[in-house]
Amino acid sequence: MLTAADHERRTIANMVEVLIRDYCRRNGIAILKQGTAFDGRQKPVKRGK
Repeated sequence: MLTAADHERRTIANMVEVLIRDYCRRNGIAILKQGTAFDGRQKPVKRGK
């Protein structure tokens, strides 16, 4: 991943974001606009162990 990030002149954090967005786009997963997931209207999902 470091090589890919360097090649595209991105930080590792930005490269992870690009990979996640690309995965979601290819798999038809909608991405909420920034801020809408944690603006208080939605309760956090509790995950089981």
